[in-house]
Amino acid sequence: MDTDEHPTSSSYLGEILEDTAWLERRILPEIPQPTVSMKCEGKEVAFTWSNPVGNQNSVRIYAVPKGTPAEKINESHIVGVIHRTGKKLSEMDPLLAVQKIRLATVNRWGGTMELPPPDDWRGKRYLPWKLRQIPYDENHSLPHSDNLQPLSLSIERLKDKDVYVSAVQWYGEESPPMRVQP
Repeated sequence: MDTDEHPTSSSYLGEILEDTAWLERRILPEIPQPTVSMKCEGKEVAFTWSNPVGNQNSVRIYAVPKGTPAEKINESHIVGVIHRTGKKLSEMDPLLAVQKIRLATVNRWGGTMELPPPDDWRGKRYLPWKLRQIPYDENHSLPHSDNLQPLSLSIERLKDKDVYVSAVQWYGEESPPMRVQP
């Protein structure tokens, strides 16, 4: 019987993330849309999320080419995340939590969860493919704020784009995207 209470190798973490629906985008109309305001402040736009409802864990901010219908929005359009709290993995947006798990695993056990090249068979599996869809920065993160703090993004990043937001629950279910304007 295995009585180890802590993982001692990373051999199964990748498989768990690979087989989970945690990262799969699921739009559920019954999830209330978030209350988010945008305010231009110099060369930045501040996004503020107020009044989270129920199990809303985070708000995803999407910037899409003007005229893109909401049903065409995907993870490649994410420009930021506002967390309700963001202190624990269970309080983070799944797209940030999975990166935190992946990077901690790489730091603890080495390369078993590094992203293989896209042309390698391992790089074509679900998890590496999905993580490549998300525009993480050089630190493998997304611009985000914790504890309902406003999130500022450069106006340049949002130039000639329509901005949408959606509320996200712990398992990755999202409210229908809603367009916001300053």
